[in-house]
Formats: sequence, structure tokens, C-alpha cells
Amino acid sequence: MSTGSNETIMCVEDSFLAARIGGEGFVAATEADLLAWLPPEAIWFAPRAAIEHRPDFRQIVPYIVVRYENAVVAYRRTPHGDEPRLFDRLSIGIGGHIRLQDSVDRDGVLDVRATINRAAMREFEEEIDAQLSTNKCVLGVIYDRGDAVNSVHLGIVEMWDLASAQITLRESSLAEHLWLGPDDIASHIERMEGWSVLVAGALKTIGVLSR
Repeated sequence: MSTGSNETIMCVEDSFLAARIGGEGFVAATEADLLAWLPPEAIWFAPRAAIEHRPDFRQIVPYIVVRYENAVVAYRRTPHGDEPRLFDRLSIGIGGHIRLQDSVDRDGVLDVRATINRAAMREFEEEIDAQLSTNKCVLGVIYDRGDAVNSVHLGIVEMWDLASAQITLRESSLAEHLWLGPDDIASHIERMEGWSVLVAGALKTIGVLSR
């Protein structure tokens, strides 16, 4: 969920990432990779309005894939969101911008990983009501130049497991949800937003969904 262009949000210079990630689209990554690619000295907090259309900065966005057993949840975006290009598209990711209020300080130094975690949990709790299990893992990042939106964002893709399949959507920008197993993804992929297409294509490849 977003409160608009008056936010102060977390970002990183694109040139810093480009020299380290070594790929585009969905790039598989580990916790260690995230720490190397996003050290505290490389992080900025800037007014969203000032960097919204600047490809020299990447706005950092957690993108949480929710799984129960061998299926992931997808939901449809409604016109109540703040990005009209995503209306009526399916998403398999929950997330939003990391705000200054999400920041976690450890002895005067920004704890980047804890800050991402706090923002991701805030977005999760704002968007859906569901019972989490303790299993969470990093899948990778989305570093893409495919269009004007992708070229100013960096997605931090994680998978979070639920303790049950019971979900209630809390956000007016989200409507109806469905569970997609490995054989269901291909039949829905044409309806998905761009980031979800990238992640969906990687789910079986990286072994988090099995046939």
C-alpha cells in the first residue's frame, strides 16, 4: 500500500547496483547477496516525488510471494490502487515502498535487512489477513529495464509460507484471490503484471514449487 508522492522512501543508485548484480529481469539471490548489494553506505532516503521518474535511482520494494503447501496466492488489482497501469492485472507479490518510518538503526548505522523486513511485514499486514508460519526465504531480486516503471524500482523477492490457506484481503486495491499450483500458473500468466510474470517464470526453476 502507498500513501502517495509525499513519502520519503528508500532507494539506491542504479550505477551501484549495475556494477554488482550482473544480470537483468529476475536474478536469483541469497541473503548474503542482498547484504553485498545493499550495504548501508549505499542507501538513500529521498522524497518519492523527487525520484519517481529518475532511472539513476532505484526505489527498493519488497515483493512477497505467499505460499501454502504447493501453491502461491494471486490477487487481482482494482482501480483503487495508485498505479493505473496495473489495474485488473493479477499479482503474486505483496509489497510497497520502504518508508523512512520503517528504518531500523543499529548503533547509529542503518540495518538494511531489518528495515526491509519491517516494511515487508507492514505491507503484508496492511494488505492481507493470514497466519504466517516461521518459514521465510529470499528468492532473488527484480532488476529490470523493460519499461519506465521497472527502470526505477528494485524488487526484493521473498517467499513466506502460511500456516493455513485461509486469507482475507484487507486492501481496497486488491480483489479476489486464487491459489495457483505449478500447473495453474501458465494458464494465468497472460493476466499477470510484469513483475509477477518474471517471478512466476522462476518459481519452478528455482525449486520452490514442485509438480
